[in-house]
Amino acid sequence: LIKQAGSKNLESQHGALLGIGNCLERRIMCTLRKDCNRGETLKNAVTTIVSYLNQQNILLMGAACTSIGLIGKSTALPLENGNTSSTGSPDAKRPAIGKITKFDVLTQLLEIMKNGKLPSKIRERAARSLGLLCVGEDFPFTKEVIQGLLDTAKETKDVEVHFSIGESLVMCVQGIWSSEARDAWLVLPNDYAPENTMMEKPNDENLEQLVDDLLKYASETHPNARQAASIWLLALLKSCPDREPIKNKLQVIQNRFMDLLSENNDIVQDVASKGLCLVYDYSKSDDLLVSLVDQLTTGRRTAIQVSSSTKLFEEGELGKAPTGGNLTTYKELCSLASDLNKPDLIYKFMQIANHNTIWNSKKGAAFGFTTIAEKCGEHLQPYLPKIIPKLYRYQYDPTPSLQMSMQNIWHALVP
Repeated sequence: LIKQAGSKNLESQHGALLGIGNCLERRIMCTLRKDCNRGETLKNAVTTIVSYLNQQNILLMGAACTSIGLIGKSTALPLENGNTSSTGSPDAKRPAIGKITKFDVLTQLLEIMKNGKLPSKIRERAARSLGLLCVGEDFPFTKEVIQGLLDTAKETKDVEVHFSIGESLVMCVQGIWSSEARDAWLVLPNDYAPENTMMEKPNDENLEQLVDDLLKYASETHPNARQAASIWLLALLKSCPDREPIKNKLQVIQNRFMDLLSENNDIVQDVASKGLCLVYDYSKSDDLLVSLVDQLTTGRRTAIQVSSSTKLFEEGELGKAPTGGNLTTYKELCSLASDLNKPDLIYKFMQIANHNTIWNSKKGAAFGFTTIAEKCGEHLQPYLPKIIPKLYRYQYDPTPSLQMSMQNIWHALVP
């Protein structure tokens, strides 16, 4: 396969690159990672794959990204760490192929991910492989990977790319404890625990720093940064609910999601409402519920910092209700829950009110919110006699967003 990767035929090269990655990943998994770093074959294979990361042909570049990720999640790459001190940043000049290091692999993957001229599928693969490098070993440059991923926040508004980067950030903070490191044929994600490790649980330092950074990004003036931060916070909340940095900041995370509820961007609104429901599911705290109801009924929110470059409206949004108008829907849902003397039902309503199509995409479906919406519907069944007359009237409300949300709830509750 290594020989075939140097063939003149494009399809042969493409097949060989993917073949190398898949064969080696399987081999390493079957030998339970023993002695896998000693083989010259692995070294030659990794060097061959890395040489295609700066290919002009995107088919070969994409295959190289995929394969380096497959090997990186299975074992430590058989390369030296490399030295960042000469430049201090992952933008170092590429060395000769014979002397390739882990830092160079990181640099090349970051370049691909940040290149806006490349198709988003290739950039997503590079982002995924960056996360996988942190899974096969205690990667020496995890902080640089996280920073590189965060630097893309303002660069794209592509939701799929944001989902991919969210997955990679989770891999970075989970490290060798990530379920991506398991043998997917034999072990279920929830049953995985790493072997031969001295630590009983992942280190919280990177996660703590990442949560702090994302809370800052979520109040940025740039709309792309807010969208990215909301999706990434949701990914962390979904995957790491038991980790201390998340538990300790649930109130702050709820406040930030509350602020994002009144965004003009429908996707951010939906992500924020899902985030609020997860916060409550994990904590079941009355304090969080009281503060949510208080904020919804009074409409209080953190003031947005505005600078000369702030984009207040997305294209086509002028002419909608003024800022804060989007909260109307949630206020009405809140009064609906209050009428039933069950304030915590607000979370159930929010789950199904804003069910955006992004959750039906391949990346979005991984969050599993479609099933949660169905469960919420079951939970609300006992209250249907009181809910249905109100919902029926709300479907004809003059506010279009309120109409839409109430119709979504109606479709979920009334077969």
